[in-house]
Amino acid sequence: MARSIKDTYTGLSGQNAVKAELLHRLCNVAVPEVDVGEDVLAFLEGSDVISRIQVKTANARRLKAEGSYSAQFTVPLEQLRRDDVPPLHYVFAVRLDGTWCDFLVISRPDLEDLQSGEGVGTVNEGALKLTLSFRAEEVRCGGVS
Repeated sequence: MARSIKDTYTGLSGQNAVKAELLHRLCNVAVPEVDVGEDVLAFLEGSDVISRIQVKTANARRLKAEGSYSAQFTVPLEQLRRDDVPPLHYVFAVRLDGTWCDFLVISRPDLEDLQSGEGVGTVNEGALKLTLSFRAEEVRCGGVS
């Protein structure tokens, strides 16, 4: 399925927000010349540990409960089931009312375990579709915290 121009801009804005947050936390970042499943490479200066990061961005909508909102993300199953060397982390960047409000970080193996073991998300057309509900005390996907 082809991405719209708006989706392209939204995705890139999330990627830049994640890079800015990493830099603020004194973590160096690099963007691979070719995007084959990771958007950002992150590392601490002087360390040989590199983290691969796949950014998924969504605009959230408010829910009835005060301070809660939800956002939908799609993760390709092929990527989710790939080997994890070096480690891949997903960062779900959430924008609400024109502002970045949350960055949910989860490792690829943890997300795969939640999907296969707990049934998190919906598998459809080669992708895992996640609807995440954010509340002050937790983030839920379906009935799983």
